[in-house]
Amino acid sequence: MNRAPKKRAQSGVLGLFPEMMRIAVAEDAKFRERHQIQVESILTVGVDLASFAQSKFYQAVRRAHARRDSKTPLSDTLGREWTAGIETVDGDTRLALRRADQGIILPDFFPLDGDRARRLSRFSQDAKAANLPADAQLEWARLLRRRALKDEETSALRVDLFNTPVRILGAIPEELEGGLMKMTTLVPKAKAYYERLVGAPEGAADISSYTRGVTSPHIAGLISWDAVEGTQLAVLLAAHGSIMADVPDEWVDRIDFGNLIKWALAKADPFSRLGVFELAMRRISAQTDLERPLIELLKSLLGEDPAAPEGALHLMSACFMLVEGELSRSRVLADWKPFRRRLASMAQAALITRQTMGKTNSQRFAEWAFEQRAYPFFCQSLVDLRLEPRWLPDLATPEQFYHEMMGRLTAVGTLYAEDLPAGELRDLLTGQVADGLSGKVTFWSFSPGPLEGTFNPPGTLPDNLAETIRNSLSAPNLNAKSFAALVNSRLAFNVDPSYVDLAISSLQGAKYRLDSGGPSELTAALFGLAALAASERRLDLAAEIRILARHHRRSGGEHVSALEELRVAVTAAAAHEHLDEWGKFIGDWALELGFEITSKDEAEVLLTEVTQLARTSPELSRFLDRSRAALLALADM
Repeated sequence: MNRAPKKRAQSGVLGLFPEMMRIAVAEDAKFRERHQIQVESILTVGVDLASFAQSKFYQAVRRAHARRDSKTPLSDTLGREWTAGIETVDGDTRLALRRADQGIILPDFFPLDGDRARRLSRFSQDAKAANLPADAQLEWARLLRRRALKDEETSALRVDLFNTPVRILGAIPEELEGGLMKMTTLVPKAKAYYERLVGAPEGAADISSYTRGVTSPHIAGLISWDAVEGTQLAVLLAAHGSIMADVPDEWVDRIDFGNLIKWALAKADPFSRLGVFELAMRRISAQTDLERPLIELLKSLLGEDPAAPEGALHLMSACFMLVEGELSRSRVLADWKPFRRRLASMAQAALITRQTMGKTNSQRFAEWAFEQRAYPFFCQSLVDLRLEPRWLPDLATPEQFYHEMMGRLTAVGTLYAEDLPAGELRDLLTGQVADGLSGKVTFWSFSPGPLEGTFNPPGTLPDNLAETIRNSLSAPNLNAKSFAALVNSRLAFNVDPSYVDLAISSLQGAKYRLDSGGPSELTAALFGLAALAASERRLDLAAEIRILARHHRRSGGEHVSALEELRVAVTAAAAHEHLDEWGKFIGDWALELGFEITSKDEAEVLLTEVTQLARTSPELSRFLDRSRAALLALADM
């Protein structure tokens, strides 16, 4: 039966759809098989050295493997003639493409080899080198044992082997050197990659339970795979102090800390260096020879300069936003809890920082990373507040990363104070010496980190701070700074509900009028109160903030921009845990703004924000439809 007309009709219909839909259909093997649609991929080798039709290329490779003593002809997409042959290069089996006096050396594409023993042997080597998980190794080995792979299977195996932290570590400097840095290399689009980076799925509710159930066995597996390279991969996960602390002693005993510290000082990103320090301090009482290396490592951490635009912390911050923003855009990890996705983002940011620092202009790379994805990162962080309300996007700065590192070093000093011999390490970590830790620690060192959005501070307010809060909120002239002590205390202390009640009473008593030194102070007050409403889940405070913002918007005096007010709205909305209540709160406030602003320019800015929020959270989109319609009408005037 001749089915060509049907295939032509299907191809014509597909051509009517947008490019992204056509690509999605083309990537669906079952759809193509069911409808007999053939897609020809193009393989490009080198930096645009040559391109080949994938089917013809793979056919030539199969013949080259079958006749290793001869050369197989192959034409590229420009009609140029090449030969393909299997050669030994530096003791390794490779595929050589040659024409005239030009040659390209490639991997041998072993899955296409008809010899089963060779296929399995090469797969075993590559899978071990890439640290491919055992379940994936088993699945591919079963197929390779039966036969050589088909074209699509070969491509799928290449992708699977590439989507491992080991291969991405190698690919980033290679692409930097070649001048073709791909976003898909910096931020892979495969969920499996991130499971291999930070651990397989598990239903943990917060970072503490995730550390015990996932990261500890994952790190043990990395060290078991390779005590050197595996440990270097493990410290990519050092985004939270509990992670290295929960690694079992039996695996810590396998680490060569002398060489690990040397490596960390020469090549590691700041958070990985902190992770190495936390691990090595567990052996300080048993290995006295670690004291001098640990002093150097501690000095390197204390000496980080978060204000330096070319510094590692600046690069780390920008890379974190890049990864978070790209993951938000691609929705690869849309079903992960925010803390787990941020753990993956922090680990990937550490990996990128490690592989780019010193290999390119760090300041320019950081600027590029920030420009690429800072906006979707910011919107994603606001949306995440509904689930994890205690961490805000403005805490992703290099300065705050440094504060967090100092806070973690303080915890290490407290934990191991009795094990430290008298000397420089003890003085730097727990003493009052110049350039020591004591001079680096601030209030902000104990703020929640990116993985602590559900964290509830255990400490109670000190008496002096409590008195400051009461005095500020009871003053006859309420101003924008009156709430500063209260809203900042939420970062490090457990806030008694009575203080939130007092804040609400103060707003009502002042008839929702705050004296301020300008829009910036009013903006800070609104955001601070919104963050307090979110972290304490106070629906009543969230409602009062909306009244406060509305009063200032309509009074003709000091007020914030419509964009800033919408962001206040999304922050305050996190007081609502339930999706529908959260969405309605944001949607109603956004609609109010959409009807009240009169500037076309402001409408366009607000429309961009509303559209991005809807894209970030499809669940929120339906609540924003009315505000989008109102803004579109004004923007099109």
